[in-house]
Amino acid sequence: MKPLTQASFTVGNCLVEPRLGIISSHGSSTHVEPKVMEVLVCLARAAGEVVSKEELIRTVWADTFVTEHVLKVAVSELRKALRDDAREPRFIQTIPKQGYRLIPTVSFEKHEAASTSKRKILLIASSVAVLLIIALIIAWKTGRNRSSAEPGSKPIRSIAVLPLEDLSPDSKEEYFAEGMTEAIISDLARTAPIRVISRTSSMRFKNTAKAIPEIAAELGVDAVIEGSVLRSGNRVRIIAKLIDGASDQTLWTQSYEREMGDLLALQSDLSADIARQIKLELNKPSAPVRLSAEAYEAYLKGRFFWNKRDKDSLLKSVAYFQQAIGLEPLYAPAHTGLADAYNYLGVFGHAPQQDVYPRARQSALKAIEIDPRLSDAHAALGFNLMYADWDWQAALEELERAIARDPARAINHHWAASLYSLLLRHDAAISAAREAQRLDPLSYNVNGDLGWYYYYARRFDEAIVQCRRTLELEPSAPSMRICMELCYQIKGQPAEAFAEMEEELKQSQAPESALGAYRRAYAKSGLRGVWELRIQNLERDASRKGRAYQMTAGYALMGNRDRAIRWLERAVADREGWVGFIRVDPAFDSLRQDGRFQSIVNRIGLVR
Repeated sequence: MKPLTQASFTVGNCLVEPRLGIISSHGSSTHVEPKVMEVLVCLARAAGEVVSKEELIRTVWADTFVTEHVLKVAVSELRKALRDDAREPRFIQTIPKQGYRLIPTVSFEKHEAASTSKRKILLIASSVAVLLIIALIIAWKTGRNRSSAEPGSKPIRSIAVLPLEDLSPDSKEEYFAEGMTEAIISDLARTAPIRVISRTSSMRFKNTAKAIPEIAAELGVDAVIEGSVLRSGNRVRIIAKLIDGASDQTLWTQSYEREMGDLLALQSDLSADIARQIKLELNKPSAPVRLSAEAYEAYLKGRFFWNKRDKDSLLKSVAYFQQAIGLEPLYAPAHTGLADAYNYLGVFGHAPQQDVYPRARQSALKAIEIDPRLSDAHAALGFNLMYADWDWQAALEELERAIARDPARAINHHWAASLYSLLLRHDAAISAAREAQRLDPLSYNVNGDLGWYYYYARRFDEAIVQCRRTLELEPSAPSMRICMELCYQIKGQPAEAFAEMEEELKQSQAPESALGAYRRAYAKSGLRGVWELRIQNLERDASRKGRAYQMTAGYALMGNRDRAIRWLERAVADREGWVGFIRVDPAFDSLRQDGRFQSIVNRIGLVR
């Protein structure tokens, strides 16, 4: 397929303006997301011909893993904008098992000829010298005003925004510097067509003494943004630098100063300036809104505490998001943040699920009502449908809708991977998890879950390798030891499995007496004896998160189906987060032919 055009064109009675992201007809205009527009442009370049799904995905999402459903969502959005009907199409026809065809004739704008008369040619020629002199003078002055060099010939295809240094006199402003860093990352990822490293990985370099080339190598990026933020009263100053990742050479630097209420515009200006420096054309962003300083500050505090994940911090984030909504009821990201906070309170067991999940659903739907294009809101709704309703397919549709709108958001791919896995779509799960890893390479959760998806896919050797890589990021991660232990046990390597269990116990600071008891159990009865002892300990630890699921796995591995089913019923009743994986977890293999197990699988919506 030819390179995608930005030229306007007409299709039927509609004017399409790709550069603006607008489709107009009969005096009304509809804005569509950049990727949705690219699908239409692809179809327009081959108007009247069938374009395969594979070619559309390969062209529009060249550097991102997406499924056919993401393409389906994009086509659905186009049909809405074109006022088309899939059953009686006037614009886009679905060709079953093949792809799509644009029905009407397409007419692209014709540009004027470069030279229309000798006089015009002479006028242009005589102006070139003057313009060249002016350009040289401007370039010379710009060079003198900057203690930096312009970007070299090497293209910048990936970038990381390091945590902004907080220069504010008030030491309590940590939330502000972190919040501004995250906001710049999100804004740049949403509008610039390059890979932008996610917050989790970037935050690992807060207060680091590492050199830029070392950081760039660890993150696998071509360039780095670093800078500082200074807040004084109602004024904010941000200084940003674009630095070449290989040479440590400053390519560009700029200072921005705004009032608190104009910070969204500041972020937009910063993203646009960075894109210009690395010669990128921004995706069409939404016009920045003006918020009260108090509302945006409350929102930033909400995100700051939400990122901490513990119970007290999540409850604080709820209060701050509610405060932001009280001040700015139509600020959709605040409603999304509230949905995220309620979702996490439920899934981590910090609050009764029947109390917080309905509130999360209500907040996500409100955010979508305010701004249907907000990908984070669709992701929050998808997460809620996954854990609150176990409506796996509806959850996946929302997450794929979020990916279609914002493919650079790592958490969307991360959450979608879970659904692909439990729905037996193992290749899709691993591809989605790898995409999340590409966008957030140093995230423990992203890397760790990839290990589990290999395990669920029965690719045990790859799971073990990935778990060991994750332990390099987080040496004390117990779930990685558990995953490797299960891999070795199912592979028939009991000594290696017990070695991982020992390491898990040591990292959890188990007393020597407990270690000795497990060693004696293994020496006497092998892994069966170890599981019997572990189950005894789990039965005494009623507060342990995910206890019923672990008891089920233990009894299943020992072949005690009656007790395994009994504990599985308990896990379902308690709505434990891992229950969705019972159909793919190899630890449950001894239960698969049991009618009671199949009944539970059907009951929670995991019908084949």
